[in-house]
Amino acid sequence: MNKERLAQAASFGCQTIDLSETDDVRGAIEQLLGVPEVDAAVDCVGFEARGHGADGSQGEAPATVLNTVMDITRSAGKLGSPACM
Repeated sequence: MNKERLAQAASFGCQTIDLSETDDVRGAIEQLLGVPEVDAAVDCVGFEARGHGADGSQGEAPATVLNTVMDITRSAGKLGSPACM
């Protein structure tokens, strides 16, 4: 949701999804990849997470990122959460 961070990621080849514009992460991934899931995902936000989309400004939602990571990762895919270490 941070425009500068999205621009930085795009500067070295990452495809980004601005979560201030959508709450349909699976749909956004499908538009980028042609499938609604990824092989691996990492939660790098942890307990500082907020909801995304139109309601994203309403306080912390610590399970949001982890739940989304689990939702968008294929079966037997890899999940990472360094924030929990």
